Amino acid sequence: MSSPTQSSTQEFPYVDLHSHLQFEDFDVDREGIIAKMQEEGVITINVGTTLETSRLGVELAANYAETCYATVGLHPVYADEGKEEQGLENLIVHDTSGQIVGIGECGMDFFRGIKVEEDKFAESEDKVIQEKVFIDQIQLAIKHNLPLMLHVRDSYQKTLEILSKYFKAGELEYRGNAHFFVGTIEEARAFLNLGFSISFTGVITFVPAYEELVRFVPLERMFAETDSPYVSPVPFRGKRNNPVHVIEVYKKIAEIKNIPLEVVKETLYKNACKYWLKSRHID
Repeated sequence: MSSPTQSSTQEFPYVDLHSHLQFEDFDVDREGIIAKMQEEGVITINVGTTLETSRLGVELAANYAETCYATVGLHPVYADEGKEEQGLENLIVHDTSGQIVGIGECGMDFFRGIKVEEDKFAESEDKVIQEKVFIDQIQLAIKHNLPLMLHVRDSYQKTLEILSKYFKAGELEYRGNAHFFVGTIEEARAFLNLGFSISFTGVITFVPAYEELVRFVPLERMFAETDSPYVSPVPFRGKRNNPVHVIEVYKKIAEIKNIPLEVVKETLYKNACKYWLKSRHID
């Protein structure tokens, strides 16, 4: 690993750990965006939220193997579709290219709840269903030795409680990533202690309150992401986000931590190769 003041001369790609390039938001210009990603040296993981978007993400990864990877999973707001979990496993079993690199996004969302017709579930029932589907995906990740891509909203303590039943605190083995992290330093410490990394979105480019959190998380346990098509960073706020904009998140991390951008690029790429993109090699 390079020191904070030095970096090797190798040009490392930017890694957008979490995007949804397979969503219909990109149907009109997806190929153009991928061409721009290739030009700027950006690779991404297309994250599944339902069986269908998981399948589309896998197809996209197969078609653009050097630029795109995929995770398969059920987002907690679609937890009532738990019957589709066998379909997720079928995608994993039939993935001969190794482009499926994780399970998710999965977790608990107490802000929105399950996205179904109004009043279908009482709040207590909603949480029970979310928890069951989350646990099923934890077990799927353990079975196939894949990291988890966590979605956690207004549920950090409950999520940590569930994870602690499956993973021992203090173990060095990598377990997955807490996507779009906006929790406290204490919660970040708990995720790190359970073997999870932390990823930051474009929010850090316009909310100064997260700078202390970015300084706290070690670069070796950190990722940048866009969550495209959502939450564009400065200077693209108000516009549809895309994976190329992860460059702005990298720049902000370098600024907050007061280290060269090239060090951030090298470290986050090596993180990705170690924990997610194990098919890639570092020269």
